[in-house]
Amino acid sequence: MVQIDGAFTHREEFRNPDTQQRVAIVTGGSQGIGKVTACTLADKGWSVWVTTRDPSRLQFSNGNIHVVGTDLCDSASIHRLVQEVLRFDGRIDALVNNAGYMMIAPCEGSVFDKVQRLFDVNVFAAMRMVNAVMPTMREQRAGHIINLGSGAGLQAVPGLGAFSSAKFALEGYTQALAAEAALWNVKVSTVELGTVKTEWSDNCKTDFGPNVPLYRTLVDRLAHRLKVRTSQSPDCSIVAKVVVSTLSDASPPLRQAMDAGMATFLAQHLSDPSGCFYLERQSAFLEQLLAPRDAELLTRSVA
Repeated sequence: MVQIDGAFTHREEFRNPDTQQRVAIVTGGSQGIGKVTACTLADKGWSVWVTTRDPSRLQFSNGNIHVVGTDLCDSASIHRLVQEVLRFDGRIDALVNNAGYMMIAPCEGSVFDKVQRLFDVNVFAAMRMVNAVMPTMREQRAGHIINLGSGAGLQAVPGLGAFSSAKFALEGYTQALAAEAALWNVKVSTVELGTVKTEWSDNCKTDFGPNVPLYRTLVDRLAHRLKVRTSQSPDCSIVAKVVVSTLSDASPPLRQAMDAGMATFLAQHLSDPSGCFYLERQSAFLEQLLAPRDAELLTRSVA
């Protein structure tokens, strides 16, 4: 493993002698989906550059993986990362925008500093990364950008308003980018995720909003529900395999579902133009989440 510190020290002997090796950048590679995806790509022979805030805490045994301390909220830090990749490998074949975190909070009473930080990591970081790699990909007239999406970015989840908004924004950006990048033969895809067994709760933020008892109940129970559901979900390897498969596809789709369940969800979403099915489904979800012992709270809140 080549590990480059925050100062991005460079030595000429680090230059990769294999000019045909495919090169990928994976953001948020310290754990979960990013880490497993990086390892899967490296095992397939890719030269993989993993971003993390603290490279001293991350170790890989595969020599194809390079760890770089990068602040994804800082364009200058990202620029240094890309320059280091180009100095060492001379090309960039793929970017996997995986970095992000979840926030559970009601829409009412949103704390804008927290929402802005969420967007900075979940949306704007991906945009900064695209800005940094696209000039190289345009020059190469080749490359593939994969943004990791979410079912919550297709149908918003009550209690995940800010997170869903960020994922919706990334969906829209990815669609427009795909059409533009195609002018230079650069491919763009979203891998649509459902619930995956990850350490998401380590980075999940919560905010209870205004002092309304029912909101606190909503946040607490949704956090518990997601934690239980996550523990029963497929592990990160299923996502890593889909990412690698999508990168290997000569004509990749704009949207790639992570599994059959997400494919069904996508089909339902795209066949619900009025949104009535969505509202019925989410209303039933909230009733089930909050009932029966909070019926009195609900009555008091409405009153």
